[in-house]
Amino acid sequence: MAWPLFYGLLTGSPVPEMDLSIRLVFAVAASLMAGWTVLLVWTAQKPVERRAVMLFTVFPALTGLMAAAVTGYLCGGAERFWIPLKTVVLFAAMAWSYHAANRIARETARDVTF
Repeated sequence: MAWPLFYGLLTGSPVPEMDLSIRLVFAVAASLMAGWTVLLVWTAQKPVERRAVMLFTVFPALTGLMAAAVTGYLCGGAERFWIPLKTVVLFAAMAWSYHAANRIARETARDVTF
């Protein structure tokens, strides 16, 4: 979203008219996505200790993204079917990762207490 031409190529949609309000919306969205990406990279360094970040990625971040993607698909964006599909895959991966990290943390805590 920081580079609208790349966004147009990636989504398969024409680049919208880039007035100031749209550029600002794109800039805010790009900043938030970049920040969340850095947060996930940080989490990947110690996934069991920082597993709560994965849960926050599922609820509300991916849940909201999924709702927006499905709404866009249902409102005529059928050519962008891959966006809700990608979101479902990310949702499942993050939910499973949180569950696995939680299980590892419990097993580690149980081993330490004995």
